[in-house]
Amino acid sequence: MRFDASQHQRMGQVQKLTPSMIQHMQVLQLPLAELEATLEEQFESNFMLEQVEPEAAVEPTAKGETNAPAKEDEAGFDRLAESERSMPEATDNLYESRPKAKSDQERDGKTDAMANAEGRPQSIEEQLLDQWREAEVSTEVASLGVRVIEHLDPDGFFRHDVEELATSLQLDGSHLRSALEAVQGWLEPPGIAARSYPECYAIQIQRRELTEHSQDSGHWSLLVELLAHDWDDLLNNRLKKISEQRECPIADIEAARDLLGQLKKQPVRTLAHERPSIVRPEIAIERDESGVMVARSLKSRFPKFRLNPEYEAILKTGGLNEGDAEQFRKARDEARQLLEAIEQRYRTVERVANAIVARQQAFFTEGDGTLVPLMMEEVAEQLDISVSTVSRAVDDKWAETPRGMLCLRDFFVGGLVDRQGRPVAYETVKKKVQALVEGEDRRRPLSDASIEKALQEEGIDIKRRTVAKYREELGIPNSELRKRHSD
Repeated sequence: MRFDASQHQRMGQVQKLTPSMIQHMQVLQLPLAELEATLEEQFESNFMLEQVEPEAAVEPTAKGETNAPAKEDEAGFDRLAESERSMPEATDNLYESRPKAKSDQERDGKTDAMANAEGRPQSIEEQLLDQWREAEVSTEVASLGVRVIEHLDPDGFFRHDVEELATSLQLDGSHLRSALEAVQGWLEPPGIAARSYPECYAIQIQRRELTEHSQDSGHWSLLVELLAHDWDDLLNNRLKKISEQRECPIADIEAARDLLGQLKKQPVRTLAHERPSIVRPEIAIERDESGVMVARSLKSRFPKFRLNPEYEAILKTGGLNEGDAEQFRKARDEARQLLEAIEQRYRTVERVANAIVARQQAFFTEGDGTLVPLMMEEVAEQLDISVSTVSRAVDDKWAETPRGMLCLRDFFVGGLVDRQGRPVAYETVKKKVQALVEGEDRRRPLSDASIEKALQEEGIDIKRRTVAKYREELGIPNSELRKRHSD
C-alpha cells in the first residue's frame, strides 16, 4: 500500500464569530452580580466610560447623536443567532471563565454605587473553620480540629479511618480522635463530622440536652439505643423483630422511629443556606392595564453608563497627535461595544421573560396555578433566536413576581399530555404522587402499582417505573418501609 502527500486548494465560505458577537454572548450569560463586577472593572480601566448620576440627564452630542448605546440592531442580533445555530461548537465553551470582581480598594464617588456587587460566598469548609476558631479548646485540639475539618466530605461527614489518617498525617491517633469528638460537640448545626448516619442522629440527640422531664424523653432514649444496636433493622422497618428482641411494645418502637423526622439527615445542607448569595431581580412580572401578566425590565435600578462627552469632544476636535487619537478611538469603540452588548442583554432577557409569562399566565393568575410544560425550543422558535440564546437569557436571571422571587430557568419544565389533550407538567404529577401518599392508610400503604392506577383514573398515562422514579425523587420510601405496625 502506498501513501502520497499532496496539496489542494479549495474555495468555501467560513463563518466566524466577531469579537462584538462574542462579547454580546458573554454579557448575556453573566448573572447580574458578575455583570456589575465586569462593568466596574471596565469603568476603572476605560477612561471613555462615565457613570450617569441619578440626577444627571444624558445630553445629546453633536449632530443629534446620543451618548446612550446605539439603538437596537436587530440585524446584528439575527447574525449572532444564525452563527450560534450554524456553529454551536464555536459558542458552547465561551463561558468557562468569567471575569471576577477586583479585590476591595478605595473607590471614588462614582464607583461607590457599585460597592454592593455580590462577593464570593464562603465555602462550607470556610464557614466551619470560622466556627472552629471560636471553640474553647486547647491549642493542640484546635490545631488537630482544623485537620479534621479539612478532611470532611462535601456532605459534612468524616468517613476516614481515624488511625489510618493519623498515620498518614504523622499524628497520634488518640489525640486525633479526641479532636474529632471536640469538633462534633462544637460545630453547628449538630451532626457535622459524624462518621455515619446513626452517629449523626445520635450527636443531634445528645446536643438537645434532654432531661427525664423532657417531652418524649423515654422515646428519645430508646431511639439512641436503636441507633447504636438496631440500625439495620430500623432502616428496613423490621420493627416486629426489634420489638421481640427487646421485649418492647411495637408502638414504642414506632414512636421512637418517628422522632427521626425531627432530625437532619445531612445537617451541612442547612449550613449551606445560612449565608445565601444575594438574589437581585432584573425582571418584574406584574399585571398591565388590561390585567394580563407581563414582564418588565428593571434596568433603571442598576448603574447606568455612557461615553464620556468631554473625551468624545476632544477626539472630535482633531487636536490630538496620531498616537493619542488612536488610543482614544480604541477606548471609545470598546466602551461603545460594551454598552451596546449590555442594552442588547436587557432587551433579550425581557423578550424571553415575556414569552415565558405569556405561556405561564395561569401560574400567576390562578390560586392553585401550576406550571405548564414549556421547553426552551418553543421560546427560541417563537422569538426566532437560538436555544443557546434562550438558555443564556434565563441562566441565573431572577424575576420579582406576585409569587415571590423566582429564577427564569425554573419556568421551563417538561411534561406530558393527559387523555383530554391538556398539558401536565412533571412537577404537577409529582405533587399528585405526594398527595396520594400523604392521604394513604399507613397500615396499608399504597404500592407503586396502586398509585399508577389512581393516576390513570385521573387521565394521566404513567407507568409504574415512572411512579417509582418520582417517589424516590420526592424522598418517599417504598410501601414496605412506610407501613406502620400499630395504630
